Amino acid sequence: MHRQSIEQITIRNFKSLQNVTIRPGALNLIIGPNASGKSNFAEAIEFISKVFCFGLKQAMSERGGFDNICFRQIRRTKTPIEFSISGYHTATQDFLTQENLFKDTIIKFNYYIAISVDSEKRTADYKIDSEYIKFIPQIVSNDSKPLGSLTLRRSNSELGFIDEIKLPNDLNNALYNQFAESYKNAITSKSIKLEDIESMTRSVYIPPPFDWPQFLRDIRVFCLNPLVTKSDSSPEPYPDMGKFGRNIPTVLKFIQENDLELYQSITAHLRMVFPGFEEINIRTKPEGAFYLQLTEKGYGRPWIATQLSDGTMLSIGLFIAVLNKMTPFIVIEEPENSLHPWALRDFYNACREALSYKQIILTSHSPVLQDMFDPSDVWLASKPKTRTEIKPLSEIDPDLIEGWQKGQLLLFDYLDSGAIREAVPGGENL
Repeated sequence: MHRQSIEQITIRNFKSLQNVTIRPGALNLIIGPNASGKSNFAEAIEFISKVFCFGLKQAMSERGGFDNICFRQIRRTKTPIEFSISGYHTATQDFLTQENLFKDTIIKFNYYIAISVDSEKRTADYKIDSEYIKFIPQIVSNDSKPLGSLTLRRSNSELGFIDEIKLPNDLNNALYNQFAESYKNAITSKSIKLEDIESMTRSVYIPPPFDWPQFLRDIRVFCLNPLVTKSDSSPEPYPDMGKFGRNIPTVLKFIQENDLELYQSITAHLRMVFPGFEEINIRTKPEGAFYLQLTEKGYGRPWIATQLSDGTMLSIGLFIAVLNKMTPFIVIEEPENSLHPWALRDFYNACREALSYKQIILTSHSPVLQDMFDPSDVWLASKPKTRTEIKPLSEIDPDLIEGWQKGQLLLFDYLDSGAIREAVPGGENL
């Protein structure tokens, strides 16, 4: 079991995603024709992460405002954009209740936010209709018995402040009651934010539900661009690789200095896809920027990033994205771009290697990648009548799973045959 995991994501009225729910496993593949909504799904996931990284105002501004991200087939004032994310976190401390001390405890959570506008005018400001986070502690060793629940809710446009705490009526737990009491004055004065639950729970000696804002901030979406991966980068104390591959030299330098095991894992995979590879060094330019040098067997001089192939730099970026333990949930769009099929196989192996500490969603058109997946882990995106649908293949065609398990079918050949009409361009009209 992962220390933390997302079990369900529901997105409503975001671009073409009018009502989409996905229940991701450890490693997932989303396939489908062009313009079926795969990238819109990835953007919705990125939007939530941006909200928690930089705030709703900046996240909305980066996408051109409410009108650019709302579902366009209904009036913009009728229905809000909604996100719901639920999952669990494995408690790292003993969870204390009034009667017992339980060591095997998970904290189930559900986060929800609804965003809307007040009028049809494009200049109208957006507002938060509702926002809440709910925690449900459960004891793993006792048939997942719930220990009650805690809900923090906000239903006004004042971003981040709690105006309600809800405890179950039948919960008789002194520590929970103390926790709720400690919030009352702060809520009245509007001085406590949802994020403050971490410090508040510690103040009354209850193990915190977990740092859920950080968990959502750490979600990443990658759509690597070879030109961006080859760029220099500036020194940062805690560097992060950008969506398109920005900052690779700084990230690699940080990994070299702080996580030797991760660096060795990245270089081991690079040797599988680039047999002549010897080592990567990060150098500093006179003005202070970092740049990448790669040495290859048989060559006296190292290569700099701009001299390397697109596939080599994309491989470096992909292995950083997949193997980095700081990002517990990632989406990677079309990782097959510029990669040889053999390199793609090793990328898939790296994904499997990372599953002990992260969830991964890939979007892809690659026959090679599709054939490596169990069809039970594959989701199909289609867009009948302007609305994206994302459904598991196991629901669309149960016979496919049985045939694949018996070795009678290759996934890509089956899909390419048009047996599932939604999987091919224009298939809905066949």
